[in-house]
Amino acid sequence: MRKGDGAPPRCKRRGFRACIHYDIAHYAPPVEKVKAEKCYLSLARQLLDKENHKFQYKEIEAGARAQKYYSSIEWLLRADLIQLCRRVTDIRYDLEDYAQDDFFLAYPTDLSLLIGMRDLELKQRIVENTLAGNTKGGIYECAIADVLQKKGYPLYFYKNETTRKELDFLVQIKGEVVPIEVKGGSAKAASLTALQGNWPEISKAFKFMDGNVGTGENGITSLPLYLSMFL
Repeated sequence: MRKGDGAPPRCKRRGFRACIHYDIAHYAPPVEKVKAEKCYLSLARQLLDKENHKFQYKEIEAGARAQKYYSSIEWLLRADLIQLCRRVTDIRYDLEDYAQDDFFLAYPTDLSLLIGMRDLELKQRIVENTLAGNTKGGIYECAIADVLQKKGYPLYFYKNETTRKELDFLVQIKGEVVPIEVKGGSAKAASLTALQGNWPEISKAFKFMDGNVGTGENGITSLPLYLSMFL
């Protein structure tokens, strides 16, 4: 970087945080500056530290509520810093009819910033494929969300509160609802298999995983993570 260059510092861990602060401080309205930064910096905890990735305001600060912070979420969304994946109460077409605005997951549109917020050593572990647990699952889920969003798919997910079965993503392709599960390894897509039997109108489903191409007897197509770009 040239001397006098006004660009924010990058590459080092503290540089990522400074980069986020720079962008939000320069472009967010005064009433949203601090709140929007707190929301954004909570994403690592929301997505990598826990199994349930639902956006929870308590991860921003103790006692936080939607009434205070939802306008900041909306600003981050308009600024293209995050994308939302909303919960649906039904998996029939049209998913927008069943979407809940107050029950969502928030994914960053720049995965490198998420990694920088957490630990830059994650990059090496990703390359070596030595990640495990919630962190690995969260990184893979964020990567698939990023691909789907950049391909123009609005994002939805489904969770049955009675059976606790959950589908990571639902997209609509040519008027058809297509469920997607993301696995950090090659584990079976239990939720997808269970729910598929109750919804005969679902003709195809995908499992993106750390593995090879395959098709099960239940019609679920298993694909390596990188093939999500061709969905």
